[in-house]
Amino acid sequence: MNAARAETTNCARPVALAVIAHALLWSVAPALIVGNLHQDTLEAAYWGNDGALGARHPPLLSLALELVLRLDHAPIFLLLLLSQIGMAVAACYVWRSASLFCGPRTAAVAVMMFLVSLSATFFAVQVNHNSALTPFWAATLFYALAYLERGGWGFAVKAGFSVGLGLLVKLELAFLVVCLVGLALAAPRYRRALFRPEAGGAAVIAAALTAPWVVSMLHGGGRALSYALGDRKVLDVAGLAFSALNLLDGQFILFVFPVAALLLVNRNFTSRRSRGERALVGAALAFGPSLVLLIGVILTDQTAKPQWVMPFASSCAVGLALLFPCDAGAKPADIAGRINLLSGGLVAAFLAYLFVGDVVGTAIGRPLTFYVPDSRRLGEAVEHFWRERGSGTLGCVVIAESKLAASTVLWLRSRPRFVDFSHPEWSRPADVRRCAESGGIAIFTRAGARAGVLVAFPALRGAPTRELVVPAAFGFSHAAWPAELAYLAPGRR
Repeated sequence: MNAARAETTNCARPVALAVIAHALLWSVAPALIVGNLHQDTLEAAYWGNDGALGARHPPLLSLALELVLRLDHAPIFLLLLLSQIGMAVAACYVWRSASLFCGPRTAAVAVMMFLVSLSATFFAVQVNHNSALTPFWAATLFYALAYLERGGWGFAVKAGFSVGLGLLVKLELAFLVVCLVGLALAAPRYRRALFRPEAGGAAVIAAALTAPWVVSMLHGGGRALSYALGDRKVLDVAGLAFSALNLLDGQFILFVFPVAALLLVNRNFTSRRSRGERALVGAALAFGPSLVLLIGVILTDQTAKPQWVMPFASSCAVGLALLFPCDAGAKPADIAGRINLLSGGLVAAFLAYLFVGDVVGTAIGRPLTFYVPDSRRLGEAVEHFWRERGSGTLGCVVIAESKLAASTVLWLRSRPRFVDFSHPEWSRPADVRRCAESGGIAIFTRAGARAGVLVAFPALRGAPTRELVVPAAFGFSHAAWPAELAYLAPGRR
């Protein structure tokens, strides 16, 4: 027993340091080289300013982003750090889940496969509902498996809390719940645990946590539920082909780097694959959520999105580790070294992606990616123009397009309302009316649809304006994009 504990400690220490290094690297490096964050981050931040209860996603991420943005200090770094803390938490649960069935070296390999996945690197920079769901997905995975393996109220209660909180991030956590219930029904020794009082208690806890939001959502028309059940319908053969391509793209995102990492540890991993019940658990975790996603897409007749598989990364890593254990393989220090090497290599690839986006954005006259524009400059210009023309607190910002103009949400200290005409849900008549009453600043760019804004706010046609250019944050190509600010006087449309 002491020898086993010592081996676990010796394996855990270098892997834990590698997890910390990964989180710091993917927080600091992108924060130093990007000037903005992805549209999904901005979308979640919009809803946080409105209490998040009317959004098309559950409210937990939006409320968390609202708290971070109110700190008014290095928002891009803080949001990236928040995302990577979630990845580090998920890595801990990946270790614990794999350790239920395998030794510490296989658990270390599972952590490596998770950390080098695109979900924990490229897509974690988006700080969206998919990435925010990742730690709750991993926690649900561990507590549910621990309950099935060991029983007891402790694991069941914690599983209930992780499911409830996860559903408040994104309803997609239901895919994992369905997968785990299917696993319990398929494995004879798990079946009885599914019908014990503890499982019912976990369900009650999850329902109690989500009930206030569910009631509020249904009272507001059930936008999140209708969005989850089919906001983008497959209408024709071309739509079906596009959805199928997205599903395949998602599987590539999910498996490409974990499988490559597994090959680095053990090139002959297929000759050491598990059999029996462990293989059943591994296959259910690695492939089950994707199968449930496919069934869900078919039943709801909607167009799939590749990024939906992002939260699956933790269960995929654990599943692959159980299918192809390597307790007699690589040393823990080697695994930790590979985590650091691969994480650094992926940061370099992310930098190359930004370089290409900068160069192509210059060629086409508008930003190609959300990360390139220096959003701080635009935020400062908006606030300065309002102080010159308006009085009191800036009440509203009117946006005609997202890649460049929407980035001001990260920097405006007054946290005004936004009306974004590139997204219908952010330019509803009630939003336009409140914006006209409070007054604000309209942001026009070359890529934006100016006509729609002028129809909604006719007073902008003769309003005072100011022209500026928004540079790239890191400026490989010295790109700059023209923008125009227009003053909307309070009480006028």
